[in-house]
Amino acid sequence: MKNISKFPKTMAIAACIFTLFSINACSDENLDTPLGQAMNDFFTKNKLVAKKFSLTLSTTGATDTLKLGSGYALIVAPGTFLINGVAATGTLDVSATLVDTKSDMVKGGVSTYGDSGRAIQSSGMLKLNVSQNGVQATIALAKPLSIQVPMKGMLQTDFRTFSGGNDGSDSSKWVLDNKSQTIPKSQSYIIKTTTLKWINCDRFYNNSSNVKFDVKVPTGFTNVNASVFIIFKNDHSMCRLFGNAVTQTFDFGNYPGIPLSTPVKIVVISSEGDQLKFAEQDYIGATGTVSIPTMTNTTDAELQTFLNSL
Repeated sequence: MKNISKFPKTMAIAACIFTLFSINACSDENLDTPLGQAMNDFFTKNKLVAKKFSLTLSTTGATDTLKLGSGYALIVAPGTFLINGVAATGTLDVSATLVDTKSDMVKGGVSTYGDSGRAIQSSGMLKLNVSQNGVQATIALAKPLSIQVPMKGMLQTDFRTFSGGNDGSDSSKWVLDNKSQTIPKSQSYIIKTTTLKWINCDRFYNNSSNVKFDVKVPTGFTNVNASVFIIFKNDHSMCRLFGNAVTQTFDFGNYPGIPLSTPVKIVVISSEGDQLKFAEQDYIGATGTVSIPTMTNTTDAELQTFLNSL
């Protein structure tokens, strides 16, 4: 990748503000130099943005369909949404954050770790919120919301619905939602759910063994100014690793790792002050340590192009 023009320098303390990608405290680093400024700027500038919609409910008892883009849609039967416990009428405000690509996963920090710690394969995920005049909507238990999610790859009959953590708000740890249904259709899955917030259509990998490995980054790069992502080459999955500022390694932490012999791409995004840097390396899942010898200067546009190609 090519060199870039310098980003404007800001106060050093900003290196610690963007905590989504920093695991350990910043106290181990010299705050006189904004080590991760360009990296933090990249993720801030390219963070996932919610799409806003207005859904005017039918007055004739018909089912309403709201297309969210990229093959996602809400299919709303009469009486599905409740406002203050009463069937909603009129127009609803809908907010949807789509995580449709591996690039979205990286930029949003949305890992595919299941509640048991096992890696899961996603067909698509979204953060969904519905309200009316500032009042949060709920979903009637007897009339679940149908969500169309585009199918990634071949049809699989064991995809299930996961929510983002126990309260639906944590997109880094997915919990199997046994109250929801997942129905395969032509080129899509239909999720029937009574849950809002983070929703994911996934399956557990059917593997007999997992492996964990460490990623060693070059001297001068730690969890403060570097983030490491494991991108599955053949599946719609991404695992973000956890950094150790002392050893300058990244690992799976308490998670059991990934299925043995899984082809992945290790992606490191980092910075030195206002210079954005990057590295990539192919790997076949096995126990050991993977060393990243150097980081290459890059630009926001070049990094975006690379992530979009994953």
